[in-house]
Amino acid sequence: MPISKNKKLVLESHKKEVEAIVKASVNGYPLVNRELKKILQNIINLKFYEGNIGIDDLKTFLVEESRLHKIAFQTPRTETLYIWDSIDKYTLLSALRPNGYYSHLTAMHLHGLIDYEPESIFFNNEQSARLAGGNLEQSRIDNAFKKKQRITTAQTNHEGKVYWLLSGKQSGNYGVVHIKMPSGADVAVTNLERTLIDIAVRPAYAGGVNSVLRAYKIAQPNVSITKLSKTLRSLNYVYPYHQSIGFYIDRAGTYGTKAIKEFLAFAPIQYDFYLDYEMQGPAYSQKWKLYYPRSLV
Repeated sequence: MPISKNKKLVLESHKKEVEAIVKASVNGYPLVNRELKKILQNIINLKFYEGNIGIDDLKTFLVEESRLHKIAFQTPRTETLYIWDSIDKYTLLSALRPNGYYSHLTAMHLHGLIDYEPESIFFNNEQSARLAGGNLEQSRIDNAFKKKQRITTAQTNHEGKVYWLLSGKQSGNYGVVHIKMPSGADVAVTNLERTLIDIAVRPAYAGGVNSVLRAYKIAQPNVSITKLSKTLRSLNYVYPYHQSIGFYIDRAGTYGTKAIKEFLAFAPIQYDFYLDYEMQGPAYSQKWKLYYPRSLV
């Protein structure tokens, strides 16, 4: 509801004081609704206890007349964040999901595996633990990869970026590290080895298979093959993603024989597998028993 004229006059007379309190309380970080309400209630108790000013009045006034900005995120339900002035974009999703972490194309960017800043920002908040999905069968693999990769609907456009909130498999945040951004913000992101696995598993969140292959090439001087193998075992996928990862390592042309052998021996190669979803007329690697796009370079 609009603020009445009398209330607006009262708020305007205290605008600078209120702004100073909100700015100091926010301290450069986003706020969820309950956090903002607590701050606004304290201001009302301090400044407006006799002015019949409510939390909604003060919130509306600050959004309309000051530097408080409201961002509605689709998660996929609508959840609201409030920021004061501009803010480090990598603090937004972590404010909504404090236990989550940046992944896929965003992790590639933060690890220097791509030479541009992508328009999409990917953040993973893990699902609750689930039981393993039964026995693996060739028909099950074929049917799954003939379809499109499932894409989350939890996407939000804000200031030229698309924020994606993913719900990945439960891993206990395995392979997640914290890095300091130039703004001073501390953000959680998958480490190099976990990133290489995630992008092989979900190439649509990584710019596609050609982007994934380039990332494997660039990562070679810094990646630990032992750590990569250990991470893949810990993630315990039902599908044989060691075939995809081994193929990328082999195809990159920058890894030694030992790295290739590590994934050839990772587990028995029993099934035909797929590098990507819904491929048309793919090529086939006999070595890795893997279908891959003919356009892969």
